[in-house]
Amino acid sequence: MRPPGFQLRTIAALVCGSALALAAPRPKSLGEELTGGALAAYEQGKTLFEHGDFGTAHAKFKQSYDASRNPRLLWNMAACSAKEKRYALAIAEVDEHLALGKRTLSAEQVEKAEAFRAEVAGYVATATVSATPTGATLRIDDEPRGVLAAPMTVYLDVGKHEVHLEKAGFEPLTQTVTVRDVAKVTFAFTLKPIVVAATRLVVQTDMAGAIELDGAAVGKGLYEGTVKAGAHRLRIVAPGKVPYEAAVEVAEGATKQLTVSLSAEGGALAPLPAVSAPREEASSPWWPWAVGGAVLAAGAGVGAYYVMKPEAIPGAPRTTGTLGMLEVR
Repeated sequence: MRPPGFQLRTIAALVCGSALALAAPRPKSLGEELTGGALAAYEQGKTLFEHGDFGTAHAKFKQSYDASRNPRLLWNMAACSAKEKRYALAIAEVDEHLALGKRTLSAEQVEKAEAFRAEVAGYVATATVSATPTGATLRIDDEPRGVLAAPMTVYLDVGKHEVHLEKAGFEPLTQTVTVRDVAKVTFAFTLKPIVVAATRLVVQTDMAGAIELDGAAVGKGLYEGTVKAGAHRLRIVAPGKVPYEAAVEVAEGATKQLTVSLSAEGGALAPLPAVSAPREEASSPWWPWAVGGAVLAAGAGVGAYYVMKPEAIPGAPRTTGTLGMLEVR
């Protein structure tokens, strides 16, 4: 015989269970979770998918995802990618779907996604990509893949792919690689450092000509050396010759070559046109006259360099003349 009250307790339990079942909310469909433009793009994507236009459907689902950030849309995107035989992209999308939706996906949805991923993984190659030095930014087929701080494993479809690497201080590298089968492959790349050409100045003058650069004696008759890019003060003096003084501008990574012929003091020299003195300003350069020049870089043409009237030197006899013509070799 059943104990007293058993029937009442059983009925009460059934009633409570039914009440709880009725109270449990029905999971919302994806269409019910979306609003506005995200919903419109999602509905368009569904229609396109049903009609077999998987590429445009993928674009619409992505548009909806970008607007809503709902991870459930990544499953739809992965389905489109798999239909287009873009299996590597499908794996990346389903992985993101699982990672972002782990708190909202049901156990059945997770199981289905994992089964899908396992099947699709058999259609792609597993590639290990590394670069020397580390720290380069990786793009494959114009898709960002992150920074190569260490060898990175990526999935690639069979066929050709364009790999692009960038790192500050190194030449960008773009290379096409070919995946021939669904196996494990390794791609190792080496970046070349950017080499900046030296900035050089070459001055040739009379054998007795003492050459000064930025106030320091650097040679007699010939000077060849590496200098900083920018403006430099060039001065050449020799016994019985009119001193030369000019501003020389050397471009970054270029070689400027000057040939200076000193004029004899007291010789018949052509008069210079009057040159007005510049106003004294804090930003004005130290040289009183503008100087033109030509830079001779690798493969550059030959130009001419003209120097105007030199600044008077205290104690030197007053003469009138030109500094002559400086030819670029």
